[in-house]
Amino acid sequence: MNRTMNTTFVSLVAASTLLVTFLLFYTTQIITKNNPYQRVSHVKKMKISFDKDSNITDEDLHMLTIPQTWRYNKTAADLVRNASASLEINNLFWTAELGKALKKGKCPLKEAKKIPKRACLPSNIVGRHKTCALVGNGGILLGSNCGPEIDSYDYVARMNLPLVRGFEKDVGKRTNMTILNKETAKRLKLSAFLENRSRDVYESRLRAIEGSVLLIHSGSIHALLSALRQYGSLSFVGLASKTMRFFTDHDKLNGINIITSTIAGMRFVKLPTLGLTTVITLKTICDRLHLYGFYPFQKDLNKRTIPYHYFPGDPLRPIIPNVNGNHNMSWEYNFHRELHRRGVYRMHLGACRVS
Repeated sequence: MNRTMNTTFVSLVAASTLLVTFLLFYTTQIITKNNPYQRVSHVKKMKISFDKDSNITDEDLHMLTIPQTWRYNKTAADLVRNASASLEINNLFWTAELGKALKKGKCPLKEAKKIPKRACLPSNIVGRHKTCALVGNGGILLGSNCGPEIDSYDYVARMNLPLVRGFEKDVGKRTNMTILNKETAKRLKLSAFLENRSRDVYESRLRAIEGSVLLIHSGSIHALLSALRQYGSLSFVGLASKTMRFFTDHDKLNGINIITSTIAGMRFVKLPTLGLTTVITLKTICDRLHLYGFYPFQKDLNKRTIPYHYFPGDPLRPIIPNVNGNHNMSWEYNFHRELHRRGVYRMHLGACRVS
């Protein structure tokens, strides 16, 4: 009896092992054969052939590495969108009204988890768009004359409450969504309570985008609400992350790293920037995504010095880019460059055509 049971158990283990081996092999074959962006690989560095002169270093990568001709590749874009499906905004975030627009039957953001979805704003309030612009804050935008082009898209997203007024010619006027990281939410709260109101750069920026969408980390709700209460009559649509997956916490961002590693075909272990995370997330709601201001280097190929941001910083404390080397900026730039080549989304560097 025992011998029979042992034999049966061994047989089941062997069968299970064979099944797992087959599934792993089959899955790998499907990934590598049908999806060139999802190759399983353990190489540490992205293998991209740069079309550049031998005297140009990675820090000098600029327009020579970004093809000026670009064609949208729907098949490639759909593959990336499918790989990023777990980041779909309408599923990953609670939706609520903030500020003076709060009405009966609408749920305040801090209570969103306690109230049924139907009592809040529609979960699909962001919608789906044919064309989108994600405007980074890179100094490469200065003198670009990209403002009219940016404003021509169906949906415009920005990050970390940048200064727009005075730079409209280069960065556009419109803002439909602003993504805030935890550091910006903290700065926002500190600024709202400054006695010297002339030092608060954020109130005017918020008023300029009133009525738009603010996408924030769930841990930043208190800071944001405190600032809005201090500012008074302002209203926004708030999206707060249901999980930690969207934002950059070292021990809880495996989801982002797995997605980007899958798309790139090689392992990515560094802490993703807010820019990288936002790009991948916006692909779930945007058919054709255009990136502006995504350039992390200090000089272009003409050796022109480029400021980190196109606008001056706030007076609280300086923003130190990539502090402690937590981010792999070159890897991310190469990642965007490769997806540009594949027709997934388009990177815009340098001057835009003025009609």
